[in-house]
Amino acid sequence: INAEYMGFLLNSRRECFYRVQYPESLLQRLAANFSAISVEDRIGLLNDAFAFAKAGVGCPTGLTRLLPGLAGERSAKVWSEASTLVGALRNVLRSFEDPAASEALRAYLGNLIRPCMLELGLDAAPGDSDER
Repeated sequence: INAEYMGFLLNSRRECFYRVQYPESLLQRLAANFSAISVEDRIGLLNDAFAFAKAGVGCPTGLTRLLPGLAGERSAKVWSEASTLVGALRNVLRSFEDPAASEALRAYLGNLIRPCMLELGLDAAPGDSDER
């Protein structure tokens, strides 16, 4: 991880059983350097942000602050966790019966995942690893 952000990432490698709530300004900085953070920490950041939003604690937009960091994501593990959390977020939006918000999220997520899908495709290629 970039040394500038090392001091800000708490519970690195997810070795302890607690969640970390970051202020929005730091979440944006972490998202901007998302690919420099380990896979387990990227998954942990997404999970923590969603858990705090779900609990109604602190910044409810924490998860959405991290989503731009997925633009260059190529880890199947991170995408799997992100898709689970985004699916839950979509369910919350549906409960407000706001079709415009749901459509805006769908379009945003489509644009976010499109580069990865174009690069990797849907079919396995010879030599692909579990992460590709």
